[in-house]
This record gives sequence, C-alpha cells and structure tokens, in this order.
Amino acid sequence: MKSRSIVSFVLMVFSVFACSFAFAASTNHPQTLKEALASTYTVVYQNNHGVTNGFGSGWLIDVEEFELTGCYVVTNSHVISRLSKQKKLQVARIYVQQFLELNGNQWSETMAAEIVYTDPKGDIGILKIPSCDGVKPFKLKTVGVESGLLVHALGSPSGLHQTVTSGVVSFNKRYYVKGQSYIQTDAPINPGNSGGPLVDRKTFEVIGMNTMILGRSTKLEVTTDGLGLSVRAATIRQAFHNMIQLGHPSYPSLGFLFSPTTSDTLLIHNYPRSLSQVEGCRGIMVGEVVEGNGAEQAGLLVDDIVVKINGECVNGLNSLFSVLNASSTHKPFKLMVWRSSENRVVNLSIEAQEKYEPIGSERIDGAEPARVYNGLLGFEISNDTDFPTDKPVVVKVYEYSEAFWQNMLLGYRTPPIDQDSLPVIPTVPRRIPMKPPVVMNVLENPSSFIHLEDGKRRKSFQYIESVRDTLGRTLSNVTQESLEQFALEAKNAGAKLVFKMRFVVLKSNYTGTAWQEDEEMSNTRLVFFNPTAYQSPE
Repeated sequence: MKSRSIVSFVLMVFSVFACSFAFAASTNHPQTLKEALASTYTVVYQNNHGVTNGFGSGWLIDVEEFELTGCYVVTNSHVISRLSKQKKLQVARIYVQQFLELNGNQWSETMAAEIVYTDPKGDIGILKIPSCDGVKPFKLKTVGVESGLLVHALGSPSGLHQTVTSGVVSFNKRYYVKGQSYIQTDAPINPGNSGGPLVDRKTFEVIGMNTMILGRSTKLEVTTDGLGLSVRAATIRQAFHNMIQLGHPSYPSLGFLFSPTTSDTLLIHNYPRSLSQVEGCRGIMVGEVVEGNGAEQAGLLVDDIVVKINGECVNGLNSLFSVLNASSTHKPFKLMVWRSSENRVVNLSIEAQEKYEPIGSERIDGAEPARVYNGLLGFEISNDTDFPTDKPVVVKVYEYSEAFWQNMLLGYRTPPIDQDSLPVIPTVPRRIPMKPPVVMNVLENPSSFIHLEDGKRRKSFQYIESVRDTLGRTLSNVTQESLEQFALEAKNAGAKLVFKMRFVVLKSNYTGTAWQEDEEMSNTRLVFFNPTAYQSPE
C-alpha cells in the first residue's frame, strides 16, 4: 500500500509539472483577443514616389519551428508587391505599423520592413522587421480545422487598425485558383483585411490568412456576402520551408498529362473496389508522359492510374495541385499507381522538376544605375552653397536609399522644366504648410528648382540645424565626412540619428527683388534616421 501511495504521488507531481510546462509554453503565444490584436499589424505600401497608396494587414509568426531567429511578419503577396501594366515589378517601400495600448492610452510604432519572400501564385509574402519586443507571435494550427469552427478575422480594413470580425469556418478545404486550397469563412472580410490572420476563437492559433472576397465586383449581378477565402496554415508553413531550403516558391512538375477517371474507365481497367469505394481514391489516368521528364525516368506509363501521391488520394485536378503545392522539389514524390496491364499496384518514386519562374522580375524603372556612394546616409550635404545659410544643405539624395524613403529632400508641386530640374510629387495643396513634406524623386542641385505662382517666384532648400543620436551624443561640426563617421558609430551602437531639419521656402517677385523666406510655408521637423547601407531594390 505504501509503495502504491509513493507511485501515485510521483505520478501526480509529474502530471502537475507537465501541465505547468505546457501552460508556460502556451503563454508564449497570444492567449486573449487583446494579445492577438497586439500581434496583428497594419502593412503600409509606399510607392517609388514616396506616396502611401495602399494598406493591408500582417501578423507576427512564431518561427521557432523553422529554426529561425528574428521577427517575421506574414502577409499577402499582393499587399507588398505590385506589377505595372507591362508586368514589371514596381519599386516600393513597405512599413508595418504596430498599435499598442497601456492604461487606456494608445499609440503606434512604425517600422520599415524587409521583404524576404514573396509567392504571387500562392499569394504569400514574408517580411522581416527589426523589433518585436513584448509581442507574442502566433502559432500555426493545421489539425482540427473543421467546418463550424468559431473564428475571428483580424486586420485593418480600409486602414482601420485592430478590427475584429467573427464567424465560422464555412468549408475547410475550398479549391478555387489553380488547385490552391483555401479556408472558406463567413467572418466579414473587407479590403485592407488582406494578409490578416484568421484565428481559432478559443485558442487564438492561426488557421489561415485572409486573402480574398468573392462576389462584390459587378453592378448588374446580385452581390453575395459571407464568402471569404483564407490561405491555409499548412500552405504558409510550406512557404517557410521553401524560403529556407530553396529561397523561392516551389512549383513542382511531375512530367505527365492526365484526365479524370469515370466509373466506366475504372471498370474497364479493373480498378480495385477497395481503392475506390473503401478508401475513396478514384485516381487520375495518365494520358501522356513527357519525354525526358521525371515521370518517364521513373517508369510511369500511359493508361496508368495514379492513385496516391505522397500517401494522399488524388481524385482530380484540385487534389493533384493541392498535393503539389504542399510539397517541394527537393524531395522525390512517392506515387502509388494502378497498372491494369499487369493487374497490380506499382510504387514509383519521381524526381520532380522545378517550374518556378519569377513574376515581374524586371523593375519598372529598368536596370539600377551603378552607384559610387557606399555610405550609411544615402544623401549628401554641402557647407558651401549659394543659399542664405551657413548650415549644411542637403544637395543630393540617392534614389531608393534610406534617406529617399525617409523624405530627406523636399520640394513643391511642379512639372519638370527640363532634365536637370527636380521632379516633385504633387500631393500637397498650395499655400498649406507641408506636413508631412513632399518627397522628391531625385535629387541634385535644389537651387535650379524654381516654382512660379501668384506673380511670385519660389524656390526651396533644406538644411540641417543639428544632429544627435538616440544615445544622447551630439555632433557639433557637421560635414559629410564627420556625419558619415557619426552614422557608423550610431549603427554599431544600435542607435538612430535624430536630425533637426529646416525646410526653407524663398520667394521674390518678377521684378528681380531679393529672395526672402516665406515663413508660412517654411517649417522645421525632426527626422529619426536609421543608418542603413545602400541597397539597390530587388
């Protein structure tokens, strides 16, 4: 009796320890709706003119299972990459906004994001952000996702952050686009929800990613509600494996053409009833084997019936694509084949070929010109200009550098007069102080830029009033060389630069009077700058 009591006590202690360990592990992921919303981001698309013209959603994912470190945000590919009418990739900058709350006070943090993976066909994009302290990453859920499961759809429809809608899983495996399988939900999804997580309402695990709405695009037809499709969590998991192992999406090809089977073809080929009526595997019939491809090398024959691939029944185009899309070319495919000519099952191993072709690999602005600049600022200053200041004036910004995206050179709305003048983005009404200021595409010689308005001439320039970093150090003598060195020291220390910038608008009339500052349109602002080595956009 005493030994039984000791054993029972040990088992009880072990059970309590195991439960405590499981609870501690689970608390690393969102456990409440508030925590889930904190892990959901607004994704901002900024075009190559520095103009924000699109919003989407994203969410922080737990990458421990992929043996990765860092902060990764998952979103839709169509949120972060767009093609021109000429099918060329548009240069853009992606930001993520995190919305925080403490004691009823709310604020947001904005971070530049690095695109590390994009799959336009699967509509999956993966971003990496510099920080995610205090945010609990989502865990993927691929088992137990059945019709009727209660879910929340989180995201930023129309840019309205931390929006929650609720519903159920209407269908757990809906095939829609070229064999892509989705979760269908009746939780309301709207433009801007794209890329947001679809979570189990009880566990707050991600079962899918909100991607598209069906049935709202025409004026003549009756619209439908409650038809939202979400990329499945299993597809997202496979995207990470492709990113790590291949560096790009995987679209395997097995090297054969096929047609669906019918009851008549199964009967003619003496197809086993145990496969069709017990297991539910009706198979697909091989119509042609591509010469020199994996199927021919493995010995697949015309009129073979492919029953299973990698252990999963294949019953047509959708199920075939589903298996292929969930796999990768780095592993051989295991085929179970019914060969009626031999009246037996044949097991084959096929080495797939890669059909991946980059979409929009050519940028809309053509090849990136060679850069001689290799610093951390992305802009140049001069202490010797014709402008009425002894402060260092910004005279050049390298296109698509960190300085370009952070609006280090400003200007007015105007069409370019010639190739040497500065093209400017027309986003700010005239005679209104520029908040935020307008970013300029390029970026040399601001003194040549003259704007004519209301019988007066205007030109603008920007100078640096002071420089410090977020560690409290200041730079007294600001030159190009000293500023680059200061930026390098800040980068090595994990700090940002803080520029106090003065944007000056000068005006004069047509009679040639002296230039005077337009106080109404001039302004001062702080720029928090992350020193970053120049990279040509991919």
